[in-house]
Amino acid sequence: MRDMAYLDTALGADVADHLNWCRLGRLSPVTLDAKERILARLAVDVPADVGVAELAYEHLERYFIARVPEGSWRTHRSHIKKFVWWAIKFNRRTAKNPVDDLPQLRPNPQRVITVYDDRERELILDATRYMDDPARDLVRAYLLFDAGIRKAEARGVQNHRVDPSRRQVTVIGKNNKERVVPVRGDFWIAWESHLLTPYPKLGRLPAPDDYVWFPARVAGAYKGRARQITAEYPERPMVPRGYHDWWVRLIEHTNVEYRKPHTTRHTYGTDAVDASKGDIYGVQQLLGHASIKTTEIYLHSSTKRKESVVDELARARRAT
Repeated sequence: MRDMAYLDTALGADVADHLNWCRLGRLSPVTLDAKERILARLAVDVPADVGVAELAYEHLERYFIARVPEGSWRTHRSHIKKFVWWAIKFNRRTAKNPVDDLPQLRPNPQRVITVYDDRERELILDATRYMDDPARDLVRAYLLFDAGIRKAEARGVQNHRVDPSRRQVTVIGKNNKERVVPVRGDFWIAWESHLLTPYPKLGRLPAPDDYVWFPARVAGAYKGRARQITAEYPERPMVPRGYHDWWVRLIEHTNVEYRKPHTTRHTYGTDAVDASKGDIYGVQQLLGHASIKTTEIYLHSSTKRKESVVDELARARRAT
């Protein structure tokens, strides 16, 4: 966070202490960053002399109405509630938690998630041959579609975490949890090609500790010279921005409508629910969801399951 002005407020000191307490619980850096941003915004929004002991419902009401989009209310309430709970636990506040005075939020509307169909998947996989490093990019695309991994999990995959003998990939998920994902199909052909293809600029074969997604510098086309890689750093993971740019370039080589790379995870989850005939507990383990409710969204988005039910209904009506 660049703007640290919140530390000059009365609430800022309590926020800093709360964050240090959270670090002792090995909270993930992403969650810590989100928590700090939310509590920092609250600290600069309330009067500068209001600390956690004086924080009241009126402050929260103004904060949520004036500063927070409705779609983010639930997340902000959760972080603020835990912050005040911490203050009460350590005798920094005697009054009750003002978040409890806020009205109960209605559940967010259930929306059907978007997925890639089979044709779009094949177009994206085929487009890797137009990328700067086709051997690596095909493996990357297959991993997203055939393992259903998150962005952070993908960026952390190293070669030694891919086990051809067991046909599985080990990833580090949220809260540093390790998860084994079985992978089948043509991915393993692409993986063998990746291991046997030297890096374009380095001239060496991939090493066990190299990352699958790694940063590289690329020079664009100039005076008839083709676009080419000028530097590669496989010993380092690709940063989030580089990962996003890589996905944008890949989609630009197709006629597929752009969606976020997380759509590949939605596609995997929906296809897994279809293939398992609704075994959401098995799919939950594959996706690494902490709650089965998260996995259930794929039941609502499964077009094949809906079509199957409609077909059975039509056959039953014809038979009567």
